[in-house]
Amino acid sequence: MTTIASHESLAAMGDLVSKLVEKHGKKNKQILDGDFSARKRRKVDQKSKKELSEKRKAKRELLEMGRIDSSNTDIVNERRLSRIATKGIIQLFNAVKQHQKDVDSKLKKVKTEAQRDKIHQSIRTGSFLDLVRPKTNPPEKSDEDKKWNVLKDDFMMNNKVKDWKKTADEDEEEEESDGSIDGDLESDDSDDNMARRYDSRTTTFSPEGRLYQVEYAMEAVGHAATCLGILANDGVVLAVERRNTINSLLDESFGSEKIYRLGSDAACSVAGITSDANVLTSHLRLIAQRYEFTYQESIPVEQLVRSVCDMKQKYTQTGGLRPFGVSLLYMGWDTRYGFQLYQSDPSGNYGGWKAACIGHNHAAAVSLLKQEYKDAGCSIKEALHLAVKVLSKTLDINKLTAEKIQVATLTRQGDRTMIKVLSIADTNKLIAEYEIEAKRIEDEKKAASSSKA
Repeated sequence: MTTIASHESLAAMGDLVSKLVEKHGKKNKQILDGDFSARKRRKVDQKSKKELSEKRKAKRELLEMGRIDSSNTDIVNERRLSRIATKGIIQLFNAVKQHQKDVDSKLKKVKTEAQRDKIHQSIRTGSFLDLVRPKTNPPEKSDEDKKWNVLKDDFMMNNKVKDWKKTADEDEEEEESDGSIDGDLESDDSDDNMARRYDSRTTTFSPEGRLYQVEYAMEAVGHAATCLGILANDGVVLAVERRNTINSLLDESFGSEKIYRLGSDAACSVAGITSDANVLTSHLRLIAQRYEFTYQESIPVEQLVRSVCDMKQKYTQTGGLRPFGVSLLYMGWDTRYGFQLYQSDPSGNYGGWKAACIGHNHAAAVSLLKQEYKDAGCSIKEALHLAVKVLSKTLDINKLTAEKIQVATLTRQGDRTMIKVLSIADTNKLIAEYEIEAKRIEDEKKAASSSKA
């Protein structure tokens, strides 16, 4: 880049520019203002082009006629002067632009308005030296300010120490109070904390190898109504507790509450969330009907149970799903194994049983069944009496009535499987027979004890 040597050369160049502006008009004025963009230079007025072409044509005619000297003509000198002035203007513009950039870069380093004003004044007067003053160090703090800062820091630190001591004392008190509790409760708390970490998903195992969501589903089944199943030599018995008998407006004419017919040779009872049971029973009925439509015979009981257990297991291994909060007791008959009784839980496990119980107080009912059930089996009548006896001793009611239980049987008559839900009259008859038998046994015990005395 060419620089300007002195103020005198700048002044002379300025005079030359002003003369050219007066002579050449708008075009040189645009050049002076710094409008050097290629786009605006191309936008020349059509009238100026026409005048220039006319001048060139007139010059050629004069030269051909010999009226003017081509070596010393005003037109040639004028054009040469115009080119020289244009180059000088460009150099002047670049120099001014570079100077403005230097001033702006120095202004960015200035932090006070007084320095900015001084620099602007120096630019206006023409003195470009010492544009920026050296940076001044911040004023030092007085001794009083230093003392005040020290006192303030000490005060804040003392407050923090007090807070720390207070929280430490509270933690010690909690530990002492927790230490007075038995070790069993401490282990329960640790189990609860462990469960809170791993019970958000059914697909996440705890370090102990447990799936807490599945266990919670089983716990929900443990709080549901009691369901009891007994396998007899000539049939199967299902007996369930009814908990919706408080409302006298409930209509019972549309079907049973806890016992579902799955097909021509199978039925089930449920303990847990009834809405989940409706989904599973619909699935069971669909599978049974598809098999019967395809093979023209009833589906084997175990195959039916396994199909729904596969569905329940899928809900324990897929993210975003929860296990079904219901357990089922299945009773059925097929040509291969005859009468069968199965139980399945929310995890998808299932098994065949001679007698089983799910729901509330199931542990007490199972222990009583172990004592009363005979290894050689029993008849359907004996199974009915045993079911009523177990329910009367395990249900949390003062007196067993037909409105509080429901009983169903599955038997064979000829070539047909009969699934029957006992009416209230038949259930009352069973309860009365049990009460008579229980009273007779009690009288015998009293007589035996009195004879020994």
